[in-house]
Amino acid sequence: MKKLISILLTVIMLVSFCGAAMAESADDDSFTPNDVLQWLHDTDQKVEDVDGQLVNGAIRLAQILVCVDNANANEEQAKALDDILERLSETNADDNLGMDQRFATGAIQVVAALEILARQSDSEGKNAQIADNLKEEFLKNDEAVTTPSEQAVNALYSAVKFAALAAEENCSSQDMVDQIEEGLTQVGQEDAAASTVGEKLAVGSKWLFKMLGAFTKLQGEDKIQSIENVTNNTEAGVEGAGSLQATATWLYSCVYACGVLTGAMTVD
Repeated sequence: MKKLISILLTVIMLVSFCGAAMAESADDDSFTPNDVLQWLHDTDQKVEDVDGQLVNGAIRLAQILVCVDNANANEEQAKALDDILERLSETNADDNLGMDQRFATGAIQVVAALEILARQSDSEGKNAQIADNLKEEFLKNDEAVTTPSEQAVNALYSAVKFAALAAEENCSSQDMVDQIEEGLTQVGQEDAAASTVGEKLAVGSKWLFKMLGAFTKLQGEDKIQSIENVTNNTEAGVEGAGSLQATATWLYSCVYACGVLTGAMTVD
C-alpha cells in the first residue's frame, strides 16, 4: 500500500492540534476541524491503496469546508451545508458505489462548499453573476462527462475557480488579484499539457491547494508561515510520485490548509 510517507512524517509530526478529537459518526454533524484532521489521519492508516486516499482526502476536505462555511452561514446556506453532509453520509453508507464514484462525489461536495465560501466572501454581491456562471459551467460539464474520474476532474477544476473567487474577494490590492488571475492562467496551461485524466487530477488538486493557501494567507499574517511550510512539505512529498498519489497528497494538504485557516493547526 502506498502511503503518504513524506507528507505524513514531515507534516503530521510537526502539526499542533488544538483540542481533542471525537469518534466519527455519519449521523453527527457537530464535528469540528480538529475532528476532521484526526479522521483524515486515522482513515489514512486504514485504507488499502491510493484510491482509498483519494476518497479520504476529498471527503475530509468537504467536511472541513463545511466547518469553515458554518461560521458565517445564513439560513439558506446552513440548509445547503446540511445537504452536503447528507450526501457524504449517503456515499459512505452505499456499499454499491465504487471508489471512483465515492471520490467524484466527495469532490463534487467540495465544489458545493466552496461556492458557499465564495458567496460569503462577496458580502456586497458584486461577483454574484460570476459565481452563478461558475456553477452553471460546473453543472453543464458534469452532465457532459461519462465517467466518475472525469466528474472528479471537472469538480476539482471548478473548485479551483470558486476558491480563487473567494481569495480575490479578500485581496486588498489589484496586484494581489492579478497574481490569482495569473494562477488561473497557469491552470489552463497545465491542463492543456496534461495528457491523462490522472495528470489532470493532479493539476486540479495542486491548484486547489494553492488557491486555498492564498485565501488562508489573506486571513492574517500569522497563517502565512504555516501555509508556506505545508507547501514546502507537500512539494517534497509529491516529487517523483505518480499522478494519483500526487493528487491524494495535494488533497490532504488542502485539508491541512483549512486546518490552518480555522486555527485548528499550525505547521512549524
